Amino acid sequence: LTRPQGVVASRVDGIKSRIDDIDNQIDRKERQLTRTEQALKDKFSKLEGTIGKMKAQQTSMGQAMG
Repeated sequence: LTRPQGVVASRVDGIKSRIDDIDNQIDRKERQLTRTEQALKDKFSKLEGTIGKMKAQQTSMGQAMG
């Protein structure tokens, strides 16, 4: 009787270990996504700033030309 219980316990431990591994993978991917999201937000913000400067230059040039 102890042998089957040992097999079951071993199987349960293996499954728990696999769940822990998957949880760790999920955590890593979530951190990676957070970093990527922030990098994209930063790039977008810089792009908006550049567009704003270009529009201001366009307005100034239009006024200078008459």
